[in-house]
Formats: sequence, C-alpha cells, structure tokens
Amino acid sequence: MQRTLFYYIYLLNFNLRSGEHVKYLFLIFFFASSTAFAQSPCPTVQATGAPCSSGPVQLNATPGFTTYLWSPAASLSNATIANPVAFTSGTYTVIATILGPELVINWDFSAGNTGFTSGQTYTTNYSPGNYYVGATWFGSFFPGLTDHTATADNMFMHVDGGSPATMLWEETNLPVLPNTNYTFSFWASRSDQVQPTFDNYIIGNVTGAASFPAQPGIPYTGTWMWDQYGVPIWNSGSNTSVTLRVINLQTNGFGNDFGLDDFSFRAFCSDTDSVQITIAPPPALGPDTSVCQNTTLSLNAGNAAAYLWNTGDTTQNISVNTTGQYYVTTTTGNCNFSDTINVTVVSLPVFDLGNDTILCVNETIELDATSASQSSYLWSNGNNSPTILANATGTYSVVVTIGNCATTDSVHVTITQPLDLGADVALCTTPHAELDAGNPGSTYLWNDNSTSQTLEISASGIYWVTVNNSVCTISDTVIASGSLGEGMIFVPNTFTPGENNTLNDKFNAYGDGITYFHMRIFDRWGQLLFETTDINQGWDGFYKGRLVQQDSYVYVINYESQCTALQTKKVVGHVNVVR
Repeated sequence: MQRTLFYYIYLLNFNLRSGEHVKYLFLIFFFASSTAFAQSPCPTVQATGAPCSSGPVQLNATPGFTTYLWSPAASLSNATIANPVAFTSGTYTVIATILGPELVINWDFSAGNTGFTSGQTYTTNYSPGNYYVGATWFGSFFPGLTDHTATADNMFMHVDGGSPATMLWEETNLPVLPNTNYTFSFWASRSDQVQPTFDNYIIGNVTGAASFPAQPGIPYTGTWMWDQYGVPIWNSGSNTSVTLRVINLQTNGFGNDFGLDDFSFRAFCSDTDSVQITIAPPPALGPDTSVCQNTTLSLNAGNAAAYLWNTGDTTQNISVNTTGQYYVTTTTGNCNFSDTINVTVVSLPVFDLGNDTILCVNETIELDATSASQSSYLWSNGNNSPTILANATGTYSVVVTIGNCATTDSVHVTITQPLDLGADVALCTTPHAELDAGNPGSTYLWNDNSTSQTLEISASGIYWVTVNNSVCTISDTVIASGSLGEGMIFVPNTFTPGENNTLNDKFNAYGDGITYFHMRIFDRWGQLLFETTDINQGWDGFYKGRLVQQDSYVYVINYESQCTALQTKKVVGHVNVVR
C-alpha cells in the first residue's frame, strides 16, 4: 500500500453554544494516505503586497492551496481568501493549507447504513436505543430536522438515546502514519429535553485508546441547529491504523434524541509566510500656486515620521517667499513618499499718490495710481480708472490689484477755504471785541502790522488781515462801529442805605449813550417801592419816609441807547439791602 506524506491545517470550533464568542484552534497535521496524494514536501506559500502605499493594499498569497487564513483579521476585507485587502499598516501572516483526502468512508451517510457500526439497533422504529439513517427523522418524525450539509440525498444518522450508555458510531482500521497529527470531528443536532454527552475515542493499533474529555450536548431552544464536536488533534505515535468511536454517556432515554452527520478524520499540510506593509498618506503640497510679494506661503507635508525638504528643512511645515520649485520626502516606517509644488512670487503693483497736499480755492489736483498694464483699480469714490481729479477736501485712497495681489495708498487733500472774519462789528453792545483769522499754522499780517492769529479791537474803523498758509494767500476786511461798552447798562447787586452812611448808600444803574431809562424796584410781595426815569437818580433805600428792612429786592429796568436803534431792552435782577 502506497502512502504519501501530506500536511494540513484545520480550523475547528468544537461544541460551542449559540451566542458564545467563537474560539478557533489551528492544527497542523501530517497525513498518511493510501491514495496517491503527492504533497511532500508541502508547497511553499509566498505572501506579497505593495510594501509602501498611500491607500489600501491588495495582499496576495500563492494560489493552489485549499484554504487561507490571514492574521490579524480585523483590518482585512476577508481573512480567509488568497487575496484580501489590507486597510492598515502592519505585518500580515498567512497560513495556507492543502487538505488531505477524507479517511472516513461513509462520512456524510450518503451511502446509507454502511461503513460504520453502532451499538444501537438500526430500525425505523422511533424508540430509545434505536437509530436510523435517512433524510427524515426515523422516516416520519421531526420534519424540521434536516441534513447538516445539504446534498442530493440529504442523508444523516438519527439517534434515540437509551440506557445503558451505548456506542453510537464506530469505524475501524483507518490507516495512519506513525508520529503524525490527525483531527477527528462530527456534527450533532441539538436535542430536546435531555442532552447527550459524547465520549470520543481514537484507538491506535499499538497504543490503544486515547482518552479525551467528554463533550456535553447543547440544549434545543426551538430551532434545530447543528454543532461540531470531536478531537481537535491526535498524534498517531507508533500506530499505523486506528479505530474511531463515539459513545453517548447519557442514559436517560426520554428526550435524548439527536442527529449525527459529516464525520471526518483527515490530515493536512500547510505553509506560512508574512508580508509587512506601510499605509501612510503621502505629502500633498497642493497644485502649483502663486503668492504675493512680501507674503509667505506655508507648505504642510502632513503626518509622517520624518521629513526632508529640498531647502534642507526637516520639519512638517516650511514657509516660502521666493519663486521656485519645492519638494519634500516624508518617511513612515521603511517607506518614503514625496511631492513637489511650483511657487511663483507675484510682484506687487508699484505707485505713489504722493504726500498730503493743500490746494487753493478753485484748484484741482490729479491723483495718479498708474501701475503695470494688467492692473485693476478701485478708488474710494468708486472710480476704476488709473487717475482721478481731486477738487474737495478729503482723504482719497485706491487699491491697485494684479491677479490676487493688491497694493493700497491714500493721500489727504485740503482745499483752502476763503477767509471770513465775520460780519461787521458793533462795538457799543460789547465790552470786548476780537477778530480771528483762523487757519492755524499760517502767517498773518493785520492792518496794524500785528502778526498773530487774533486781533483785539476797541475803536471803530476798518480792519483787514492777510493770511499765508505757504501755498495760498487769502484776506478779508471787516468794519467796526461805535465805542466799546456804549449802550450797555451796568447794575450793582448790593448797597448800604442809611442816614449816617455816605458810601454806597444809593442804588444806581450806570451806562453811556442811554437815550431812554425807566427803573422800578419791588419788594418780595410785588409792592412798588421806587420808580425813576433818570439814570442819574438812584434809590436811597427809603419807602414812604422809612428805611426798608434788610432784604433782597427786585429791580426792572427798561432802556434804549444809541446802539439799539429805538429798540427797548429790559434788565431784571436782584439788589441786596445791607444795614
């Protein structure tokens, strides 16, 4: 009998309840087959993938293996195919397996009740201690329970457990190679009220039975489900053949009902390889661009472990302000990425509106912002031409733009206003008169040759001034008439009457050029105490021959003067009598 060496990796999940986290055991087996399965040595798998990438990387494993298992699986599109996509940097390992042929003869019961033996009775009679192989439960019962792996015949083994513990299934004389690993597994449906307990044996022709922990069945919860049981790994040692046996340790026959299907005993060969990839965003300096003169552009190379610019800088960001090509190489892991950008510095528009200026009356000035031919203009008055005429006092500004670059300038224009000393002056109605030529900072020349900004006047006459602000000369004339203080009434507020007092003993009003005068004095109750039309006649403080008491009294004076042009003026006030 020819035997071929064959390695196999097998992924098993034994006896796991619904909802539990799945735990996998990866087993490597060396298989000896009576068939011509030439896989010695086991094929080599090679894992490849772009070592440096800016996005997801397609991993590839050598084709031709039965199964593939990549790890870590969390960042892969599918960990069980030959060519998954990796989304993060890291080292990815693949275990590629070639599966050896199945050694169990009637592994899926498609041949019916053959190729194995059982300690239970084969019959369609649904009763404890019996079993049946078919597509439906004992030919008629439990229509919801069907074959574990759907095939054309849908055959599986039906078991109605009984007492005492019985051997459910056994196959003998399966050939194995010494010192080789094998795996044994089968599927059982969930039972109803009582669950079986599976006691699994692998009995070598040399070493005898190997002992394994018993595996309790999983309770039925309303849906017929299949779970996998068995021996994950068994080494043949010195054995050259084995017997496989499954015993049900559950002796309660009531509800101890379940199905068995898909027995397997096989070996495998596998190979493993790893590939390291780095996924990192490359630097993105952006499209070629331009910056304005006297400004800087910040270039950002993004996140990386190290940086090297053609300027010699080793930072993530650099600032540039000159025309040229800039490129950066970034390093992440063992990978280098690069990017390039061309930067053009655009010269700013050059022009000058000049210094602030002063113009004379009716003068204008042209403000010129002319720059390069491709410039555009926007003045503060909304004008879009290179030049404008300024003819009013104010600040004029302009923004000149070339592309996205702009320069601004402004100038203040002052239009000298005509000099105005005001209206002609009547001196007789004021005790003080002053003329002001304004225009601070200028030079002045008055008709009396004085040179200050203001001039005190006290007599009638013609007054003129000439003002020079270093640009323009302006002048004005004013006529003053009358005399200072003429036509004004002056009234004291206190006097001390009495027969023995000769100082300040009368209350008099004083004034020059008074042409009409009428004065009345009242006490606090409105009683008229004194009245006169002679400005020189004062009140002596007596009323009806008696000196009034110390108090405050009201005077009312109506008068006209040479300056008032027959217009009567009225003065009302208080005078205090002190005794």
